[in-house]
Amino acid sequence: MNKVIFSDVDGTLLNDDHQLTDVTRDAVRRLLAQEIPFVVVSARSPGGIFPILDDLGIRQPIIAHGGSQILDENRNTIHSETFPMELAVRVTDYIDNSGLDACWNAFQLNDWMVRDKTDPKLLEEEAIVRAKARACDLRTMSGGINKILVICREEHSEEMWHRLAETFPELDIVRSGRLNIEVMPKGITKGTGAAAFCRLRGLDLENAWAFGDQYNDLPMLRAVGHGYLMDSAPDALKDGSLPMAPHNNDNGLAQMLARDGLV
Repeated sequence: MNKVIFSDVDGTLLNDDHQLTDVTRDAVRRLLAQEIPFVVVSARSPGGIFPILDDLGIRQPIIAHGGSQILDENRNTIHSETFPMELAVRVTDYIDNSGLDACWNAFQLNDWMVRDKTDPKLLEEEAIVRAKARACDLRTMSGGINKILVICREEHSEEMWHRLAETFPELDIVRSGRLNIEVMPKGITKGTGAAAFCRLRGLDLENAWAFGDQYNDLPMLRAVGHGYLMDSAPDALKDGSLPMAPHNNDNGLAQMLARDGLV
């Protein structure tokens, strides 16, 4: 029976200091020794995921941008979903003129584009993911956008989420943290990304495990046969509809892999 493990990054694979623990490293290596794929599934861009794989010393497929881009072990794109650049311009103009403290980040494959390279919210994000954005006028770009990340001041995040959802019903607007909002192509989620990966590799979602802690992880956790919500999740998500894994600071992912006999 072919198995696969899908894991979110922040609040799941990494601890609250954005670090991999030795226990987690060992669990991942034990999986790979059994030829069980370990697929990082993140709202991050590929450039924000590669340093984690490098820290683990592994080459594995990844699912980036919350499900809209899949890359193989050689870091080649094998699946991509986008929305039109003209729509991305409308979204970013709306954010710029919203009167709320927020910065947008537009992603086209591994190209990270922003308006203001000096925004403190952006600088903090760059430090966390260990990747760099570039200043860009989207009006000069062609092609599609995989997603837009909106980073808000915490007290503005809820209002921005509601306003974007009301203004752009042709897109999916989902929370991925206290400060972060993901603007996604309609119908594209971490769950559809996991399903597309399984189709491409001839794997069965019923034989898949997934771990996550945020609203944007729920479609993935519900799509697989074994989906676990981390104890680091917001209280609003802990409604009993999903089995729980221990906190990311307590090596919750590694604990559940051991409990389920995978490592």
